[in-house]
Amino acid sequence: MKNRTFLLVPLMATILLGFKGNAQAADDTTSSSSAQSVVSSSIQSSSQVSSSNNQVESKSETVSSGSQVSSQSEKADSTEPVTETKADMPHIIYNTQVQNEGWKIPVSDGQVSGSMAKAQRMEAMTINVSSKYSGDVQYRAYVQGIGWQNYVSNGQDAGTFGQSKRIEAFQVRLTGELAQNYDVYYHSYAQNLGWLGWTKNNGRSGTALVAYRLEAIQIKLVPKNTNGPSTSGAPYVEPANVSYSTHIQNLGWQQRKYNGELAGTTGRGLRIEGFNVEAHNNAGISGELIYNTFSQNIAWQNWVSQPTTAGTVGRGLRTEAMHMKLTGDMAKYYNVFYQVHVQNLGWLGLASNGELAGTTNLADRIESMRVIVTVKGQPAPTSMPTYRKSNYTYGFNIKQNRIGANASNNYFGYSDGSIIIAHEAGAPGSLDAQVAYMKNNWQTNQAFVSHFVGSNGRIEQLSDTGIAQWGAGATGNKKANAQVELARTTNYGTFKQDYAAYVWLLHTLAQQANIPTNVDSGSDRGIKTHRWISLTYHETDHVDPYGYLKSWGISEQQFRTDVSNGTSSLSSGQNAI
Repeated sequence: MKNRTFLLVPLMATILLGFKGNAQAADDTTSSSSAQSVVSSSIQSSSQVSSSNNQVESKSETVSSGSQVSSQSEKADSTEPVTETKADMPHIIYNTQVQNEGWKIPVSDGQVSGSMAKAQRMEAMTINVSSKYSGDVQYRAYVQGIGWQNYVSNGQDAGTFGQSKRIEAFQVRLTGELAQNYDVYYHSYAQNLGWLGWTKNNGRSGTALVAYRLEAIQIKLVPKNTNGPSTSGAPYVEPANVSYSTHIQNLGWQQRKYNGELAGTTGRGLRIEGFNVEAHNNAGISGELIYNTFSQNIAWQNWVSQPTTAGTVGRGLRTEAMHMKLTGDMAKYYNVFYQVHVQNLGWLGLASNGELAGTTNLADRIESMRVIVTVKGQPAPTSMPTYRKSNYTYGFNIKQNRIGANASNNYFGYSDGSIIIAHEAGAPGSLDAQVAYMKNNWQTNQAFVSHFVGSNGRIEQLSDTGIAQWGAGATGNKKANAQVELARTTNYGTFKQDYAAYVWLLHTLAQQANIPTNVDSGSDRGIKTHRWISLTYHETDHVDPYGYLKSWGISEQQFRTDVSNGTSSLSSGQNAI
C-alpha cells in the first residue's frame, strides 16, 4: 500500500504477500536480526491487516484524531514541514530461490540473499518495497536459455521454477514518487567472478553469454543526492571482442582479423614487421590492451596501448617476440591469450596475460599470430598444434597448471615484487611428479613456488606472479615476484634442455617485472639464488642451486652470465629446450 502519511509506520505485511516462505530455512545465514525486525514489525496488529489480502485497513490512509499518538512532533501543526524519520524511510525486501535449498528467508536493505560459494544457482527472485511514497519496484531476470524476461513488480516472481535454469543477470528500477526520492542500488555474486560492482536504477548486474550462474544478491535504497555504495568494479560482464592487423613483409597492412582468426602468413617466408590490437567490450568495463615487441636490431620496445602499432613499419625488421596484457577492470574480469607461428618452429604454445610469445636471440621471425580475449573462468582456447623436432621444442612455452594458491589464501598476500628467486628441487624426480606433489601438499607443507622447470625443458606455472610464495623464508617470500624451481635429473641431455629453459625463464620473469637481470648482486633488487637469500636474511639454510649446477660443470660465474643474457651457454647458441 503506497501513499501512507509520514506518521504511519510502514507495514511490511503489505509486501510479504509476494514472498515465498521456507520454513526449513529458519537458520539461513542470510537472515539477520535487522531483517527479522523489519518483517516482524509488519505483523504486530491484526486490526491493521485484513485476513483476505494482507492489506492495511484504513479509510483515509491517515492517522485519525483518535490514534494513540504521544510525541510532541506527532502533535505538531500539519502545516509545518515534516522531516522523514528513520521509521518513515522505505524498506526494500527481497527473496531468492536457490538450487537445492528452495526459497530463502526474506531479507532487506542491503543484506545478502542467496547462497555464496556453494556452487548453487539462483533460479527465481522477488522484490518489494514498503513505503509512504507512491510508485513501484520493477525488475526482470536474464535466464539460462531464455534471455531477458519481461519486467514484473511488487513481489511477483522473476526467473523460473522447476526448470533447473540459472539466473545470470537482473535489473531493478523504481517508478513514481519512489523514483523521484530514492535510487535503488544492487549487485550480484557471480560464478567464477565473485562479487561484481554495484549498479543502480535499471543498470545490468551479473553476466550474459558466458553461462555463469548468479549465487547471491544485495539490494538497498539510497535517498537521492546522497552517497550510495562504491560503484568501483564492473557490475556486468559479457564476452569481449578483439581485433588485430599485421604489417607483413612485401605485403603491407593486411585485412583486420577477429577473435582468434589467423593474421599473417605461413609457409611463405614472410616476416611480421608490426601489428596493432584492440579489445572491445559492450559492458562499458574500463581498461585496454597493452603490448610490446622484441624486434630485430632493437630488442624489447616500450609497451604501447591499443590501437597503437607495435614493432616497426617500413624498416624491414622482423618481429621476434611479444607480450600482451590487459589493464584496469578488464584485467580483473578477462584473460588475453595469444599465439605465434615462428620461422622454422611452427606454432608455439598459447601465451596469456603478459607471458612471452615467440623467441629472443634466435633471429627467427614471427610469421603469423592470433589473439583471443575470454572472460575469467572460461577455459583457455584451443591451441594451434605445436611443432616438435627430435625431442626439442623450440621457443619457450609456459604451461598453466595452477595449484590454487592466491593472494587471499597463502597468508602472505602480495609480494613487493623486487626479486626473482632461483631454486632447485634437491632430489631427482620428473617434473610431473614434483608438480603433483606440490599441488597436493602445498598447504600442508607450507611450500610452493610460482614456476617449475624439468623433464626436457618443460615449464609449468603453478601460481600467479606477484603473490608471496612459500619457498624462501618470510622475508624472501615477501620480496619475490616469482620463485623458480629446477627439477633434478641424472641425464645430461635432459639437463641441457632444463638448464636452457631455467636461465631463459629467470631472465624473462625479471624483464616482465622490470627487475634487473643480474644474479646475486649487492642490490636488493634482481635475480637471487636461494643461497643468497639464506646468507642475507638468515631465515633458511638452503644453498641451491649452485651445488647442483656445479655437478654438471656450470660454474657460478657461468650461471650468472647465462641468466643475465637469457641464453644457455650449453646449447651452442640455440635456445633449444
